[in-house]
Amino acid sequence: IINTKENSMEITILSAIIGALTIIEYTLPLRETKPNIGNAFGAAVGIFVILDGVLYNKVNHMAAIIINGVFLIGIILFTAVMIYVVGGAKMTAKSESTLIVLGCRVKWDKPSLALVERCRAAAKYMKKNESAVAILSGGQGADENISEAECMYDLMQSFGVDKNRLFIENESTSTDENIEFCKKIIEKNGLSNSIAIATSEYHIRRALMICKRHGLSAKAVPSKTVDYTKPPFYAREVFGVLAMWLKVK
Repeated sequence: IINTKENSMEITILSAIIGALTIIEYTLPLRETKPNIGNAFGAAVGIFVILDGVLYNKVNHMAAIIINGVFLIGIILFTAVMIYVVGGAKMTAKSESTLIVLGCRVKWDKPSLALVERCRAAAKYMKKNESAVAILSGGQGADENISEAECMYDLMQSFGVDKNRLFIENESTSTDENIEFCKKIIEKNGLSNSIAIATSEYHIRRALMICKRHGLSAKAVPSKTVDYTKPPFYAREVFGVLAMWLKVK
């Protein structure tokens, strides 16, 4: 917002509304998910917009231009990476023989909605590819009574997948470890290097990048995401992709 003397009250009110809605949009999913950098980013943007409106016409004109200019550049960069992340959220797997299913939060011993959807997408893929096997990858967190892999093992069977087609990897604590440990299972069991990755649509781009970093060429099996949880998760992935580009661990 460029600092002028006109309509300052209207600008302040509009900024407050936009900022508040942004904060709500990015923090509302916390009812169902753990906090992540995406929630923090959205809240920070909302707070900035509110303060920008409150301080309208109360700061040096040139300072306002510089601050808002930097903010605008940041949003443009964020949007460009977001477009790249969203572009990865599409089905590309067709007949790959080894499916890696990435874990997600388990609430004590109950699967999160995201984990259910990942397994649903994986099961659907395996029903179309009857010779495929799946590696269920995910360790056990501090607030989880069972590992994510064990939870997925039960889910996949409930969706009609034979347990003899399932491998369990229950030691990983991150996406990087998911792929690293699954690669070892593939090598140990002589599984096909024709690989597909099943994970939430917002997570696909980074998961495929990590596969590539570990020397694996993979295709995507994206699962659906509840609409109101998309903003913080997609925002989180923007920072995840940027960290990979900058080689920040």
